[in-house]
Amino acid sequence: MLLTIEIILILLAIYPVLGALKWSCGLLFYLILSKRNHEFPKQNHDLDEVFAVIPAYNEEKTLLTTIQSVKNQGLDNDHIMVIDDNSNDETVKIATMAGVRVYTKNENKGKADSLNYAIKLIDELADPNKTAYLLSIDADTILQANGVQRLLDYFYGHNYGGVTANMDVANRENALAKSQVVEFSSIVGIIKRAQVAMTGTMYAYSGATTLYAMAALKEVGGFREDRATEDISIAFDHSLNGYDAGFAPDVKFYMNVPTTLRDLYRQRKRWAKGGIEVLFTNLLTSLKRPKIIMMLFDQFLTIAWSFSWLIMSIYLAYRLLTEFLSGDFYALGGTIGISLIVMTLQIVVGTVQIFIALLVDDNGSKMDYFMFAPLYLLFYWIVNPLTIITQFVPALLSVYAGMDKGTWQSRERSVD
Repeated sequence: MLLTIEIILILLAIYPVLGALKWSCGLLFYLILSKRNHEFPKQNHDLDEVFAVIPAYNEEKTLLTTIQSVKNQGLDNDHIMVIDDNSNDETVKIATMAGVRVYTKNENKGKADSLNYAIKLIDELADPNKTAYLLSIDADTILQANGVQRLLDYFYGHNYGGVTANMDVANRENALAKSQVVEFSSIVGIIKRAQVAMTGTMYAYSGATTLYAMAALKEVGGFREDRATEDISIAFDHSLNGYDAGFAPDVKFYMNVPTTLRDLYRQRKRWAKGGIEVLFTNLLTSLKRPKIIMMLFDQFLTIAWSFSWLIMSIYLAYRLLTEFLSGDFYALGGTIGISLIVMTLQIVVGTVQIFIALLVDDNGSKMDYFMFAPLYLLFYWIVNPLTIITQFVPALLSVYAGMDKGTWQSRERSVD
């Protein structure tokens, strides 16, 4: 029993440390050896190849701004599609007034279904003599000017199924949102850079803004409609079919993030469920594919660490209580001391990783947000394992029993 607990304690202590070292070394590899392989000459692309798809459900507050940011890319109105998932607000009216193509579904079937609906439409509209692309952009997202042109540059010389842009936070209205600047602009960025440098691909696209090659989408049968996260599952499907996932760190998009703990927890539950689904969906089919094995092994370690965190938390609470009630304050002090050492080690390593990430991403322009690193770390180390643990069984039911409806609900928006 004690040996098992010691093993769990070691795993709990070293996993975050090894993870931070791995991503930091991966970033160094990207900067020194691989960056030149991800710098592409700017070209003047034919934007008639690109069809922007905006899946929307009750997005009346943010949709118009998103449409305008897509129009600013130089796309014609006929190449911008709003796929309305049976909204009950003014989403359709706003999209229609904006002059873009609007398609309304009779039933709420989720984002993946909307994207697959768009694939069929694009197949009919696209010039068969040209290479077609689908730009998936969420209805609360703003893509920087000339972003589509730069995303197209990244396909040059690579077998990318899609290229995802670099995410940033638009609504920095409270401490919770500002802490996500640390996560999205830095931590996610450093991990994506490291993944591209070490494996040539990424574990997940960004569902908020990614430019997909239509040929790659059709080859894998489109997006999985029975999964919680279509962006993670499509990245693995592409990898299994010989495509890589590209990352464009110099192409920014700005998204509205959750500003309440309730909305943030709901979002992270969906992400956790999607990651677990990917592991069990691809477990057997990926045995002969080294890149996929590495990706799945990372996911497995994250799940194992989450359950070890739960076991140790329960054991620690039990031990502290029994030592306090028995009056063994010497042992109590030792238990508290060991716990503080483990926590301090994780916080120090996490803080160093955040500092490096903020220093590298966007030329260090977000270093002012370093003060929010403790809030992010506190949330991450508690909520991340909790969501994985609570979504483990639902994810298994989704994979093996098909228990996933694929519908969605938009959170409350604070942007007018």
